[in-house]
Formats: sequence, structure tokens, C-alpha cells
Amino acid sequence: MKFFVAMKSGARVDLSNLYQLYEDALQEVGIIEDDSQIYSHDGSRVVRMCGLEGDDACQKRGTYASGPRKGKRKDDCGAVKKCPHARVEITLRFEPERGKE
Repeated sequence: MKFFVAMKSGARVDLSNLYQLYEDALQEVGIIEDDSQIYSHDGSRVVRMCGLEGDDACQKRGTYASGPRKGKRKDDCGAVKKCPHARVEITLRFEPERGKE
């Protein structure tokens, strides 16, 4: 299962709390019985929006006004060091029979 979390501009990301949020939610609604059934968080990451294309791209990125890339998005939004606009992708893998012993 994959979840996406949008972050406020400049917010610090605490992945361990975000993992627990979705583990608890899956348990609460009955998709899993216990969070010990989750065996992997592989693939979870913080994604800077400047690195994405299409509808997911940082909306602060401008477009080129002239030249060979005219009309295409610039490579970043111009933020110093790293884009302050981010989302978190959380990937949880679980086995329905795991943890029922």
C-alpha cells in the first residue's frame, strides 16, 4: 500500500511518526489485526517536489520564456539548497497471516 503526505512549506519530516500513523489506521479499520503484520517500509521516502514532473511538480517552478526549452518548466523553484515543498511517500508491505501465530 502506498500513501502520500503533503508537507507544509519548510516543515520537518518525522518518518517514524508517519509510519506509525498509517500502521495504526490500518489496524483500526480492520485491514490488519496487528501492526506486527507489517514487514517492510521499503520505498518510503521524502520527495522534493522540484524533482517531479507533470501535475506533481512544484507549482513554484517557473517556465522558460525563450530558448530551446521555451514553455518547459525550470529545473527547480530557485529555493536555496533544496526545495521547501515536499511530499512523503510511505510504502507499507504486510502479510495477512503474519503475526497471527
